[in-house]
Amino acid sequence: AGAGSGAASPSGPAQPVAIAPPEGLARPPQDEVGLAPRPARMLPLSAKSEDALRELAERYLAWLDERSGEISPEAGATDSLLSDMAWTAGVGRSHLAYRAAVVFSDAASLRDRLTALAEAPGGPEPLNVTKVAFVYPGEGGHWAGTGTALHETEPVVRAVLDRCEAVFQDEWGKSLFNGIIARAGSAGAPDHGAWPGPTLYTLECALTALWASVGVRPSVVAGHGAGEIAAAQAAGVFGLEDGLRLAATGEDAEALLEGISLNTPSLSLMNGRSGRLVEPDQALDGAYWLRQAAGAPLPLGSVSGALADQGVEVVIEIGPNVVLAPLMPEAWPKTAQRSAPPTELSSPRRPGQRQARTAGDACGGIVDAVAEIYEAGLPIDFAGLFAGETRRRIALPSYPFQRRRYWLPKPVAHTAAAD
Repeated sequence: AGAGSGAASPSGPAQPVAIAPPEGLARPPQDEVGLAPRPARMLPLSAKSEDALRELAERYLAWLDERSGEISPEAGATDSLLSDMAWTAGVGRSHLAYRAAVVFSDAASLRDRLTALAEAPGGPEPLNVTKVAFVYPGEGGHWAGTGTALHETEPVVRAVLDRCEAVFQDEWGKSLFNGIIARAGSAGAPDHGAWPGPTLYTLECALTALWASVGVRPSVVAGHGAGEIAAAQAAGVFGLEDGLRLAATGEDAEALLEGISLNTPSLSLMNGRSGRLVEPDQALDGAYWLRQAAGAPLPLGSVSGALADQGVEVVIEIGPNVVLAPLMPEAWPKTAQRSAPPTELSSPRRPGQRQARTAGDACGGIVDAVAEIYEAGLPIDFAGLFAGETRRRIALPSYPFQRRRYWLPKPVAHTAAAD
């Protein structure tokens, strides 16, 4: 075995990774039938210096070489050993200032990206991002079958989508899934045109829950247009089901609002019409939401300015596709401390559009986004990337300490003082 490979260390016992659903939803069964394997993984690497980070990448390449008989170049990200490697690196290692998130779909792409990292002449200085905003678009961006891949692979997303589907079926006698999931054997493409409001709301709440499952929560939430309903749900103003009712209501909104329990926001919520934060003691009663529904949303530049005023460093778009994110840097005020925030995507990117670094599908897209957040310096709950699986800790390369010699100064000879 190569130096620092840890090849002789034994593997740990298999451990089921718990599923943590959003508050108010039942925990899905650990052995839930029908969950598909995740097609992309992320190997987090970190060190105290650029040199150590490159050497760590070299050690992982040596680790792969030593296991060439167990891991073929064609082995996918679902390979047990590769999955255990990513799991162990995520939950079993400290995460230091210099970071690289290696997203891969198979052993070949893992090796290519480790090689690129090991040979890189230098990298960006470490980031220490602390303030994150979630922005919720109010229209556009979703297509037939938007939520299919995430429903198949992510139990937290499935819990939210299934609950909203049950409520919608019970109260409206219609299926939301016709606009979210492409079912095998179904006739024609799913239709989301009849229920765009509740469909988008459901997808945005599911993505919010998915981000929370990996430990990423916002300091500020802002909705653009109808997206304010999902933003308010994320801020705890109302529950998942009441928000769905509000997103689906029409002319009888006033009567519906009388039966909805409204709370003060648990985090900073931007008023989508004024651009100001909702005050802690501001009453978000039915009249507030009727005014919000009647007015026009703020221009995106006003939203960006308000987020900049709050010291936001990263904006994450919570939506099924790229709608607002490409416009945020241009709209960001030039007078802000940062000319533009790093804008990450929670979107399950539409196939063929802005391909992710891996497969470019919904699952690869979310792993890519988590990777960028990790490299920005935010803490990640890596267990969320493996929820519902059974994983084990294995021996991985040890940390490449950058040793230096520190010589003690030569002692100075002292002579006796003359009498």
